[in-house]
Amino acid sequence: MRRLTSVLALLAAFASPASACFLITSNREFEPAAPKTFNWDKAKVSSALPAPALKVERLDRLPYIPTDYRERLDACRSGKVSVRIHWPRAAKAKLDQIGFRFKMLTKDSGLAVENMPVTGVREGDSMRFDFLLFESPYVTNKPLVMKMEVYAVNAKRQRGPGSVLVLRAPIARPAEK
Repeated sequence: MRRLTSVLALLAAFASPASACFLITSNREFEPAAPKTFNWDKAKVSSALPAPALKVERLDRLPYIPTDYRERLDACRSGKVSVRIHWPRAAKAKLDQIGFRFKMLTKDSGLAVENMPVTGVREGDSMRFDFLLFESPYVTNKPLVMKMEVYAVNAKRQRGPGSVLVLRAPIARPAEK
């Protein structure tokens, strides 16, 4: 009976208007994880981990309306960035045994990037990663240019060399009617 009550309470919470949207991605923390204090940027470099081949698959910006932050959050106003990493079949480390660390090189980018290595959705010899983009309505009326560094990591707390990805997008305009 207690379990049924808990389930009903959970369903009621998810049905409420305040939680009508879930701003989540398919990225998951790389397991086995290192302690939160581990500095991946200073980890030993492994020759088994090549620099990843990166491609921006999708970059959606939101228009500048509404301009009030609370209204934007209430309306679940988040842009989205999807990045694909192609992993070479000849690499010593297999794709299902590694994670990737995304590090923003552009300050105050608005891109929600995890501070630890993550895994994404595996599709053949590649992995897709999704990130939420929270931009000020006053920034969306300018072209977007951001840089991120990405490198592979393994369970031995080693990392590979990084690749830099430049994210570019035009001014966010409202959809035409």
